[in-house]
Amino acid sequence: MYVVHARGAAAHGYFESYGDWSNITAASFLGKAGKQTPVFLRFSTVAGSRGSADSVRDVRGFACRFYTDAGNLGMYNILFDYPNAF
Repeated sequence: MYVVHARGAAAHGYFESYGDWSNITAASFLGKAGKQTPVFLRFSTVAGSRGSADSVRDVRGFACRFYTDAGNLGMYNILFDYPNAF
């Protein structure tokens, strides 16, 4: 269980594999062309509180959860904004 962030958007849908990737992975949802796997995707702010402005630069993130035959697979990412880093 993880903490829900203050603000964001989410979507439910399906991931469909267009090819058979069983020669390079053991992931069942990639092992057959046309297989549909339920997925949940969430984009959110990480540091902003409920009352903060939308225009403030802060850390953003997203999470993607696949509901596979073998169990749930979650991928998470945090995006940092460094405008003058390079």
